[in-house]
Amino acid sequence: MYYLWRNSSHKGLLIPFLIFFLLLLGNNNSFFLVNGHLDNKTYYQTISLNTTHFEDKLNSNNLIINDLNFSQPISITSNEELLQTRSTENWMGSGTKYDPIIIEHNIITNDGSFSSLNGILIKNISLNIIIKNNKIQNFSDSAISIINSVNIIIENNLFYNSINGISIISSSNIIVKTNIIENQINNGIYISQSQNLSLDTNLIKENFHGIKIKGSYYRSRHIIDNIFIKNNIISLNKNNGLDLNATRNMFVINNTILNNSNNGISLIYSKKSYIESNNISGNGNDGIRNVFSQIKIRVNIISVEIKNNILSNNMGNGVFIDTSPNVTLYSNKLTNNTRNGLFSTLSNYIDIVNNLIEKNSHFGMSLRGNDFSTTINNTITENRLIGLYLLASKDNLVSSNNIGRNLDNGLFCDNSENATITSNQISRNEKQNILVFGCSHSIISSNEIDSAGTIGIELTSATNITIKNNNITHSKENGLRLFAIRNSSIFLNNIKNNNEYGVLVEYNTIFSKIYGNNFINNNNNRTQAFSNSRNNTWSFNGYGNYWSKYNGTDENNDGIGEEPYLLDGINFEKDEYPLMMQIGLEKDNNESNNIIIGFIIISLIVIVVLFRMIKKLK
Repeated sequence: MYYLWRNSSHKGLLIPFLIFFLLLLGNNNSFFLVNGHLDNKTYYQTISLNTTHFEDKLNSNNLIINDLNFSQPISITSNEELLQTRSTENWMGSGTKYDPIIIEHNIITNDGSFSSLNGILIKNISLNIIIKNNKIQNFSDSAISIINSVNIIIENNLFYNSINGISIISSSNIIVKTNIIENQINNGIYISQSQNLSLDTNLIKENFHGIKIKGSYYRSRHIIDNIFIKNNIISLNKNNGLDLNATRNMFVINNTILNNSNNGISLIYSKKSYIESNNISGNGNDGIRNVFSQIKIRVNIISVEIKNNILSNNMGNGVFIDTSPNVTLYSNKLTNNTRNGLFSTLSNYIDIVNNLIEKNSHFGMSLRGNDFSTTINNTITENRLIGLYLLASKDNLVSSNNIGRNLDNGLFCDNSENATITSNQISRNEKQNILVFGCSHSIISSNEIDSAGTIGIELTSATNITIKNNNITHSKENGLRLFAIRNSSIFLNNIKNNNEYGVLVEYNTIFSKIYGNNFINNNNNRTQAFSNSRNNTWSFNGYGNYWSKYNGTDENNDGIGEEPYLLDGINFEKDEYPLMMQIGLEKDNNESNNIIIGFIIISLIVIVVLFRMIKKLK
């Protein structure tokens, strides 16, 4: 049983209902299709399929259909005609939900002698039908076409060389499972204006599109709704593996989507789509491509959740997002893609959490024009250019990520504002661990910045930047470089064991404060700071910085050296109030809370043990 329930706390995602649709297959080929309300309040859907896994049998050489009979095309356009044809053809079943009519064991091939466009046409039918164990090929429309009908199962069939393998139009409560659909000129499966469908455990390969689902945009009418696509193999199609256009409530789960010539999954105007536990690899463009353009529709809350997928070795991006707000990427593996692991442009409220993003040929992540987005607890490593690139974006949070061993910058924040970069481990990147260019009103705090190939943190042409509470260590060049910086503050940092200066202050850096930092063993304990700028302050309220190997004295024992610490540079800047002892960095609130909680737990354990010991002694 597969249950669906969404957390309404997700940004932009409020699910007022969850649809009920029960599909039950019995041993006697009977099935039930039930739609309804529970308690007259909650409208939801549950799907139960009594099917065996078919992965090892999804091959035209292994799918065995016995007792086939050569047949003419079948066309049924009313319930009355269906019952009459059932009697004529001796089909089993009465058409009830407990006793469906079964159409089976036919070979239907268009050899040019038939005028019919479809191998089997089912239209305007409300009786229950199973279509199974047929081989249908060479039709100028579809092997099977379902129009304005309900309660149909299509299973265990072979479809070859038609325009479409299966077409489902204006229909609902349809199951398509364990079919092989190959070499269709257009689509393996085509769906339009339909709801409540399940596509399960099919092999869909070497078509133009594997599955194409197309709705309409006008005022949200005819949006495709509530479709499950799961356990399918969708491969070697000439365009997209899965093409979703103007859809809603799509569930794409546990599919293998490989080696399609364009995108693995393409979504346009998709609302409330859930893409989970798929292998989407080796496709000719992007693994997942999600686009919502500026055409207005009435319902404009767009959300897509991409979770637990493998997106690797695609010739484009692992995931491409364009003008699509409220997208969540959680626990995916985006690896070895020819472009970027993730490329997102003009898309707000994107949550990127707990993903592995590594060994992509361009950037690990590129976020361009993305506002109010979060990047949390990801591993971004060994990408051939920048690990994380943030361009022209506002109000972004980058927290608790491991960004390392990328062949360019670890993190590049470019012309963005109100960025918060906190509690990250950023190390061993070939160039700057963090590069900030043209940014404003941003905070870099509580990060571990280690072993940069060039500079630990570099700020260029930036204003109102706060750098605090970081460990900046073992850079091959300078720990911190400031060029053309205004109105910024650098305080409470440990800047230690960098090969060149702990801080290098270049031209046009003005009105900035550098105080309360520990400069330890930088530049081989020669002068640890360089400044070619003026109008900056190296102390605050009478407190400067700690400098290892400072040779001054503290005659009055107030913790502040009597002699200034002189900096290298043409302007002879100095720290007037050098500190005699190192300062401690602020602890992260969560870390402090954890320490307190741990202390309380240990104390309680000790009290309980002592109480028991005293009780035994008595």
